[in-house]
Amino acid sequence: MEERKSEQPIQWGEFLKEIKNLSAEKICNKAFDQKLNLRENNRYNEMFKFFNLAIEKDPQYIRAVLNKGWVLGKLGCPEEAIKCFKEAIEIDREKAKEWLLHEVGLGTELGGKETAFVESQFPNLA
Repeated sequence: MEERKSEQPIQWGEFLKEIKNLSAEKICNKAFDQKLNLRENNRYNEMFKFFNLAIEKDPQYIRAVLNKGWVLGKLGCPEEAIKCFKEAIEIDREKAKEWLLHEVGLGTELGGKETAFVESQFPNLA
């Protein structure tokens, strides 16, 4: 059986130099490249940093805003997560609805407060 290496935390100083000129989309792609590993190791603080960087580049990049909300929920901050979801709905209601309803449909991805918020926003579809 192959031994699995424990993953090292991202070296943010070096990483910031590397992504300095990347778009919000490419920063999110890097986050998703890392997501499974970060998620397996409950490294939500690092995921949060990725999405914050993307939002700094493009505050209207809905994918980053929604995923930041998801991470905030995982970090035990449902009110902050809901603020992100509200912001995403203001950016693009249809894209936000699609993503949020998908996450609610998975059942375990959003917490109770976040799920109740989504159901209040899209009552006929949730």
